Amino acid sequence: MSEPDLIDGYISELRPLLSWRSDSAESLAEIEDHLRTSVERMSLADTDPAQAQRLVVERFGRPLVVAKEFTVSRWGRFAMPTTSTRGAGLAAMLGAVLWMLAAGAFLFSSWFAVSSEAAFLVSWLAVIIACMGTICGVFGMYARAGAHDAGAFAIAGGVPWVFSIFAGSPAAWLVLGLMATPAVAVAMQRWQQVTDKRHPGAWALSASFPFGLLTVGVLYLTGTAETNAYGEYTGFYVGFVVAALLMGVGLYFIGRQLRAETPAPKALAALT
Repeated sequence: MSEPDLIDGYISELRPLLSWRSDSAESLAEIEDHLRTSVERMSLADTDPAQAQRLVVERFGRPLVVAKEFTVSRWGRFAMPTTSTRGAGLAAMLGAVLWMLAAGAFLFSSWFAVSSEAAFLVSWLAVIIACMGTICGVFGMYARAGAHDAGAFAIAGGVPWVFSIFAGSPAAWLVLGLMATPAVAVAMQRWQQVTDKRHPGAWALSASFPFGLLTVGVLYLTGTAETNAYGEYTGFYVGFVVAALLMGVGLYFIGRQLRAETPAPKALAALT
């Protein structure tokens, strides 16, 4: 009776540990090719084939240790999808809906002459929840990317959103959103570098508040917007609507991508 193929068994153990990667089939094929090439070389040097397989597999390392190497980002941290990053994706998608609801409340008020107080209340409540979803999305991107400076940038991106929860005007939301933009853009870049996700809609997230303030500037320079009965410059409302709509689009695509990934096996995630 012939001995079992140790390389087949090794690849079978490794396969579920790499199942979360989109390129797992290619990676496994490369590993198997490397192992069999090594066995072939040892066999040509008069080593028994069965013994050569045992030596090659032992030298290559335990499957769990090898799989761990596939989780290390360029910054030396673990980078893999987990139940937490998937949860962050769901929160981000909820935040996306609420950003659009906030924008829609202002638009609805303008088109149908609904009470501005009611529109502002709906928008404010929507922004509170949307900011929480945005914070989860930013932390989810950093956690998924395994960036070495994730903590600092996540805090830099999260603090302005926390203040946005307590802010009471579109002008404040625009300014605080702009303050959070650099950290959000870095999170996006790190996340895309690790996952190779390239969706144009996702960049609406980091472009949202700069475009919102740009809209305010254009309205001011052209004299299009006016001051309402409450003494507020309506250009800030228009700029907020633009920013909120872009935030909704970008946050939705980010959340969908985080949510769609298969979590890494628990045995692998436990190593982090």
